[in-house]
This record gives sequence, structure tokens and C-alpha cells, in this order.
Amino acid sequence: MDPSHLARIDPHHLPVSFLPVLGYISLEMVYRQIVQNFTIRHPPQDSLWRFTQNSLQQRVIRKGATNMYKELTATETGPVIVEELDETANPAPLGLMGFGLTTVLLNFHNAGFFELGSMILGMGLFYGGLAQVLAGTMEWRKGNTFGTTAFTSYGFFWLSLVALVALPALGVAEPPAPVAMAIYLAMWGLFTAALFVGTLKMNRALQFVFASLTLLFFLLALGDFTGNPTITVIAGYEGIICGLSAMYAALAQVLNEVYGKVVLPL
Repeated sequence: MDPSHLARIDPHHLPVSFLPVLGYISLEMVYRQIVQNFTIRHPPQDSLWRFTQNSLQQRVIRKGATNMYKELTATETGPVIVEELDETANPAPLGLMGFGLTTVLLNFHNAGFFELGSMILGMGLFYGGLAQVLAGTMEWRKGNTFGTTAFTSYGFFWLSLVALVALPALGVAEPPAPVAMAIYLAMWGLFTAALFVGTLKMNRALQFVFASLTLLFFLLALGDFTGNPTITVIAGYEGIICGLSAMYAALAQVLNEVYGKVVLPL
């Protein structure tokens, strides 16, 4: 039975057994109207919300983080459905800068400019390690599987690399053999190559970062496997380029967002 026709039904001409059904339908209509009116008249306490209403439908319009308006509609017989919009900051620049800056410093060492010391280990522990893990966690909150996997993995890569240097120095474990380090770096190269395939659906800057990082891992693995210092030096210069490209990708996203236009292309 169409509820809109209930007003034309004379309850005195209905059988007694139908009266509970009629009462239930009437209560359902009243409940729906109360829910709808409450939703429209009691919006969230947020200055970004504004409500408009006409005779046919109610609209809820919210100004999003990208300065675009999103509209949600509801019919007269149902409540307005409110969808939460993500207005958190973009964590990718933090992760890319943590990776890029630390990679540049480490590969200045690989290129022979200075010895491995506390400066690189400190950067690897905090900015290359913890900052990237934090960025990966923030990407998880945004539902970005690629960002979560990449930043969290490379963050723990840096933490593991610091551990490989610190544990032998503390007398906790033996230093890894060159062949073990070669396999360690080669496995990270395979992982990075797989992520590079994913960047083919993304911008050119990220494609360059992951392509150069893949090459860096395999060069470092080859240098450890062969014991040839020249290969490690070549890897160092290539790694400096890789790190700088990641820094560029990070700063481009920051400046493009701040200025609201393309300052540095990606």
C-alpha cells in the first residue's frame, strides 16, 4: 500500500486486524520525517557547512580541502547522508624528503667525499627512518596503499641499515659479509623495481626516483659482490642524483600546493 494514500483511508471501514499495521506505517512515516528534519536543522558545528533547501530536495554542500564544493542530496522521504571529506595534509613530501636528503648524504660517502659517521647514522635513524615510517602511517590513513608500502618499507630499510652498522660496533653481532650485503641490497633492488612498475601510472618525477633507486641498489649490490670500489663510487654519484630527484619531487608538491599553481612540474 502506498503510504501517501493513508490520508484517504477511513479507519472505521477497516477490519480490526488491520489497525496495528496502519499504526506501524503511520509511526514509520513520522519517524522518517523527524530524522530528516533533525538532519537538516542540526548540521555539524563546522563553519565549512552551509545548507540550502527547496521544495523538491535538500542539499548539503561542504567546502572541501581543495576549494571544491561537494553536494549530497536526499529525497523528501529520507535523511540527508553526510560524507566525511579528508582534509588532512599530504604526507608524501615528508616521506620523499626523508628519503631523498638521507640518500644524498649516504651517497656522498659512497662517492668518497667523507667517511661513514654519526651524521649519516643519525639522519638514517631519524629523518630517513622514523620520518618515513610516520609518512607511511599517514598515507595509510588516506587509503594510499602505494604510499604506505613505499614509505614504511624504506623507513625500516634505513633503520635496518643503521642497525647493520651499529650492532657490530656495539659488539652485539658480527658485521655482515660482503656477499650477504650484496644479497641484502639486491633484494631491495627487486622490491624497488616492482614499485617502479607502479609509478608508470604516476608522474614522471616519481618514475625517475624509483628507476634511479632501482639502479642504485643493483650497483651497490654489484660493488659489494665483486669487491670493486670503482662500482661503489659510481653508485655513489648515481645515488646523489637519485636523492636529489626525490627532494625535487617533495619540494614540488609543497610549492605547488602553497602557490595553488604549478611552480615545479612533476
